[in-house]
Amino acid sequence: MAVVSVYVGAAAEAEQARGGAGSGVVVTPDGYLLTNEHIVREVTQARVRFVDGSGVAAVVAGRDPATDLAVLRAQAGALPCAQLAGGRACARDSWWSRSAIPSATSQPSRRAW
Repeated sequence: MAVVSVYVGAAAEAEQARGGAGSGVVVTPDGYLLTNEHIVREVTQARVRFVDGSGVAAVVAGRDPATDLAVLRAQAGALPCAQLAGGRACARDSWWSRSAIPSATSQPSRRAW
């Protein structure tokens, strides 16, 4: 399952819904996920919990307050991810990743799109 729970602030430490929590969806097997920007507005780090109950740290890779979308990078690999209508996993060169996933020669952007 590609859906995750996202915890920030005090809730991240306790992985509890109080204190700041939301949901997200994994879009690449190497740990990039989409969530709402308002969930991570005041933070640069979060914690995500998968359906199987495991949890890992995540960092905010990009954000766009105008669309209320944010990209997080979970510190995990080989994750199940959302499938597009054609049955393909989201590509790293997809519209959402162009600024959120830094290349070796660029700096990460605060704005994801």
